[in-house]
Order: sequence, then structure tokens, then C-alpha cells
Amino acid sequence: MKLKAVFDNNSYILINLFDNSTVARWFNYFKNFNNYECSTSGISSIGSNVTTEMEKQWNNIVSAVDKLKSIGFTPPRSLPATFDRNQETLNYWHRFFTYNVLWNWSEKNLYDPLFIPNKVNYEEWFAIVEKINVSVHELEKFTIPHENKKFVVEQYPLPELLFLPKRDGVNISTWFQFSEDDIKHNFNSYVDSTEQLVILNASILGKPVLQAFYENDDPTADDCTGRLGSFGGFIIDLADNRKNLYKSDQFQNWLWKYNLDPKDVPYEFPIGTVENASQDLNKFNPARFIKLEFIN
Repeated sequence: MKLKAVFDNNSYILINLFDNSTVARWFNYFKNFNNYECSTSGISSIGSNVTTEMEKQWNNIVSAVDKLKSIGFTPPRSLPATFDRNQETLNYWHRFFTYNVLWNWSEKNLYDPLFIPNKVNYEEWFAIVEKINVSVHELEKFTIPHENKKFVVEQYPLPELLFLPKRDGVNISTWFQFSEDDIKHNFNSYVDSTEQLVILNASILGKPVLQAFYENDDPTADDCTGRLGSFGGFIIDLADNRKNLYKSDQFQNWLWKYNLDPKDVPYEFPIGTVENASQDLNKFNPARFIKLEFIN
């Protein structure tokens, strides 16, 4: 099994996928969503200035919480009139989202044990809390950076090529749920690999450990996990900084602070290696990407 990212001028990146049942099922699932797009990504923002966009996104969260109040839900935390630019604030509301999107309605709600969801169905409930999630992610670029994020941006920037399946406006999910056996492929041995690995991107319901680090979140929280599934996205690192970051004293001391052994952390989920490329990986321009081929 291979993936071939085709760019114009006959340039390409050929990816050799691992020969295991998990990657094979991933391959066979996402070849049905093979209309992919390519972009550059990475952790680069170091705190944008206050803008009307920040105000708009914060007001979206306030509006969503007001909607929850209108159906009888009492949020345990009040919202200030304006965003305080604190990452902890976003961590809180993101965790509020992840809990409530998975909440079993037959049990008491952790954030409001007295709430009875008799005025909405699940689709309406999801639509409300999803607005919080979307705006939380939009507000991340406006936070005043914690020292962990500064450390990543200034010492271990993470340039990468990101490939994602296009939704094309179709109201269907590309989510592919992993089994317990699949999850075992979250490799902590990633940091010792000398190969150019291709890894799943961070599109999960919660946070991978790297995101928990630069957002100064609690990596032991229930929604801080390895990859439990995939939306089809994957990345190619354009530098070795990710592995070096994981080996750094600051990152490993942060793990030990939460009593996590660095040898037991699910850092990344590799699905293959770069077999060949027509040019240096750093020279590929996402604007010149044409298609992704799934090759049996």
C-alpha cells in the first residue's frame, strides 16, 4: 500500500504505508474520501493582537452558553464580558465541550448534575456545544503564550505538510474509529526512529500529548490521549524538531511533573514512511498540490 501526493510539474511525494491490519483498514476507508487538500501547518502563533475577530469568537461562546441556560443548564463557571486571553480559559471550555459531546444522558452531567435534557435532542445539543469548540480553536491564536508554547515556537518550530480529505460541503463525517488493538500503534518509540515517518494529524476529539504541552494543559485528563481514531488527515514533518522536542529536558520534566513516564507516552501514530520524493520536502508548495493517489 502506498500514497502518492502529486504536485504540478511532475513533482511528487511517495509514501510507503506500514503493512499491518490497522493501516490497511485506514487505507481502505479513506480511499473513498480521496479528494484531499494540502497545506502547511505547525505551531507558529505567538499571540496575535486583540482584534474584532477575537471579540466575535468570544461572543459566540457567550451566546452558546446563554443558549444552554435557556434550556435549563446551569454552567458552573461564569463568562467575563471579554476574552482574558488566558489559555487556561480555553482549556476549560474545550474540556467542557469534549465531556458534553460524549455525555451519556442516562447519567448526571458532571458540570450540572441537576440538568435534565428534556428540551433538546442530541443533534441540537451537539450543535450548541460544537459552537464552543469551534470558537475555542479560533481563539487559540490570541492567547498570551505560556512558556511551553514559547519554547516550542522559539526552539522547536514544527513545520509540516498537512493532508486532509475535503468535505466538499457533504454533511458526512470522515471519522474512522480505532479498536483497542489499533490504539496500540500509538508509538512512544516514535522518538527513536531515524526514518522520515508519516504520522496521523492531531484531529481527535480531545488533545494529543504535544498539544497538552504547548497549551499548558493536564496530560493526565481523560480527553488527553493518543489517537483513538482518524479523520483521514496525516502530516509529513519538514524537520526533526518534533522528535527532539520530545527528548528535551523541558518536555520530559513536564511529563514527570504529572507522574508520567516518558517511555509510556503515546507521542504519535505513524502510518508509514516517505519512500521517495522528486525534490527536497521543504520545496513543495501546497498551492501546487493536485491530488492524493491511493495505490494498492
